[in-house]
Amino acid sequence: MQTTIHRSEVAYLRQQIEAEYQAAQQALSGIAIAGRHAFITARQENIGKCFEMLSTLMASEEAIKIGAQTLEHIGEERAWHVQSKNEKQFY
Repeated sequence: MQTTIHRSEVAYLRQQIEAEYQAAQQALSGIAIAGRHAFITARQENIGKCFEMLSTLMASEEAIKIGAQTLEHIGEERAWHVQSKNEKQFY
């Protein structure tokens, strides 16, 4: 039971990191919004809080590893999306 709760908390935190990162990326590449810097800073702070919560569930090294894997996954998804979008332009 404890392992199941632990896994779902980790999954939730990974989703939060992903959502915060994507929101910050959209603010960087989207249309100008008032307070863009404050918005991006808040997203970064939220990601930091997620890392802190992960560290309470496991060793810091493991939390960093999971966080890095999550951010790497986002980068791979984004690269795939851009590649897919570029391929559609040729058809």
